[in-house]
Amino acid sequence: MNKFLFICLLLFSNSFLFGQGNDTIPPTHRNEWGINITGFATQFFSFNGNEVDEGSYLFTYKNIKGARALRLGLGFFVNHTNSEGGNNIAPLITNGFDIDFRIGLEKQFPIARRWLFTAGGDFLIGYKDITSRSESNFGTVEIKEEEFSAGIGPVLGVHFRFNQRVSIGTEGTVYLRYFNAKNSTDFGNGGGTDTNKSDGVNFAMVTPLALYFAVRI
Repeated sequence: MNKFLFICLLLFSNSFLFGQGNDTIPPTHRNEWGINITGFATQFFSFNGNEVDEGSYLFTYKNIKGARALRLGLGFFVNHTNSEGGNNIAPLITNGFDIDFRIGLEKQFPIARRWLFTAGGDFLIGYKDITSRSESNFGTVEIKEEEFSAGIGPVLGVHFRFNQRVSIGTEGTVYLRYFNAKNSTDFGNGGGTDTNKSDGVNFAMVTPLALYFAVRI
């Protein structure tokens, strides 16, 4: 299914490519919508067996005025697993939710007829909530992990334009990130709750391997 969707994206871009012969981007094409296609691309290209960081953002948007742009990104992940257990292992139910948002500014530099280099900076926020519940004859144990994060940092990108509307590109980022985490374990049946809190600062670096397919309208 992933291969089929990726082929559809390529056919879609080719239809634009052969349908328009002018490479100049009209000023009316200021809204650019993008989607992360890294998961599709890895079905066709080898990375020597290494996992590719798909990045945190599934959807992107840019409002372009001249050589400058306001950039947005949104990513989210929802997970539900239900393990039946067995062999003295208690059943385990896990629910997870993860959301990331970024907003920033960038400047665009044409470096060739179809190539575009971008440089800018982002402010980002994120939230993660994972709850695991295990039930057995001894009672119910619930483990909850929460984390809020915020950061800032530069971003560099390279994009190939098929034509005035359709492009594919990749970005690299280095974010200085603050996080505040809370982990709690509720042992149930009067067993009490154990809570741990932590916070700190780290660097989150993403190499330019994630691919974004974008269309200007």
